[in-house]
Amino acid sequence: MDALTAVDAASDAAQVARGDVLQTAYFGSPDAHVEKLLSFSALPPGARLLDVGCGVGGVAERFAKERPDLDITLLNFSQKQLDLCPPAFRKVLASAESTGLDEQFDAVLFTSALCQMDAVPALREALRLLAPGGHVIVADMEFETDTPMPGLFAHWRDEQGWVDTFRLGGFAVQESYTEPHDDSHFRAMLPDAGWLDMAKMKFWKLRRRNPIDHHERVAFQFSGGKDSTAALLALRDYWPKMVVYWTDTGDLLPETYEFVAAVASRVPNFVRIQSDSRAVRSEYGDPYDVVLGSSSWVASGLTGAPRSNDQYSCCYLSIMQPMHQRMVADGMTLLVKGQKQADANKGTLPDGAISEDGFELYFPLATWTDDDVLGFLRAIGLELPAYYESMKSAPDCASCTAWWGDGRGEYLARKHPAVYAEVSKKLRAHRDSLLGRIAMLDAELGDF
Repeated sequence: MDALTAVDAASDAAQVARGDVLQTAYFGSPDAHVEKLLSFSALPPGARLLDVGCGVGGVAERFAKERPDLDITLLNFSQKQLDLCPPAFRKVLASAESTGLDEQFDAVLFTSALCQMDAVPALREALRLLAPGGHVIVADMEFETDTPMPGLFAHWRDEQGWVDTFRLGGFAVQESYTEPHDDSHFRAMLPDAGWLDMAKMKFWKLRRRNPIDHHERVAFQFSGGKDSTAALLALRDYWPKMVVYWTDTGDLLPETYEFVAAVASRVPNFVRIQSDSRAVRSEYGDPYDVVLGSSSWVASGLTGAPRSNDQYSCCYLSIMQPMHQRMVADGMTLLVKGQKQADANKGTLPDGAISEDGFELYFPLATWTDDDVLGFLRAIGLELPAYYESMKSAPDCASCTAWWGDGRGEYLARKHPAVYAEVSKKLRAHRDSLLGRIAMLDAELGDF
């Protein structure tokens, strides 16, 4: 008898013995067990959940009753079990090891199921389907010793065995939970169930395993801002393995230099890359959030207008390009950044993607918020530069004319009046140019 035949044959008997929540053991009643599992899962609002090896849908049905906002997909290799699931759910007939799905989920759930699968390939498939910041939730039995049970088409593991399995599947344990359980229903189905005395029901929440563990050439992209500083400090244990790269644009505020120097003195492998943002601006024009076509790098040669550039291109030429060229030259394979999903200005590639430069990307703060970052830095007693009292982010160039709305003008006027005089003169001239064009635009949009 193969596993599918066994699952199909056992489905009816299991429902008679255990109802529609097909678990090896319960924390209390079946309803209480699922309620605890839902609470432990801590799913975000509107989460997309994939229930792998879903049984007859009892767990999913209770999840949906308590959290109607959840978008739940049921996956099973047994058509018989899928047919017994509530009709309201989307159902996928596939194996856990090769789902054929091409989408992402905020959480992947295995409830008394991973023990009956080829666990490592199933976890790797879950890893492929997991959205950045997502988790895998496992509910299964942990034994005192490794316990393969081929007659039950199951393989239960001891504590280290599960941890090793999760690791090989690409995950690390973020947290776990256990309490005394009731397995009387399962014992009643078995002729000799004394081996269950060595087991306990357990919940695990798994996160992606830190990819630093799998790379020998690890680059950390340091900007001197709060996010990259928090990420760097959170990865303190990995400092000996990382090279921290920082681009000195040659146009930084004194307090930035002071802060970066303090960080660099603590990090064993710190690489300072010298660039010249003023030279970049001299060639391509000052950066602005809104650039007139007549003042672009090409058009200014025809119109005679002062040359200007968009802020992203300027930052790329002044900061990112020289930094990444050095990382490529140094043979780096993993790039660690302090990028967050909540950032307004961020790259389009997600955590775990491969960049054009060939780096695997790792964003350890992907799910953090600004409040999380500031709270973390306060908790470890780190004092940020004074400009964070007015500004949302650290200035990469003191005399930058872009990134409006960041509070830079107020801070420069108060702390660095000479720099503010230089910047505000250019901004006023640029504003006058924009107003003239806006007047022309308004004329085109008049009431005709």
